[in-house]
Amino acid sequence: MGALVASQPEQIAHVIIDSKAKGSFMPPVFPAVTANSIQELAESRLRR
Repeated sequence: MGALVASQPEQIAHVIIDSKAKGSFMPPVFPAVTANSIQELAESRLRR
């Protein structure tokens, strides 16, 4: 799924997975951003 997201030209997208699924997919194309909650994740993206 990540490769499909990453291949979209001139787009910004995020894939959110549960920690239980971490490592179940192919290696990531981009470095992971982790957070303890969806709110914390959203706030970290706003600070960019």
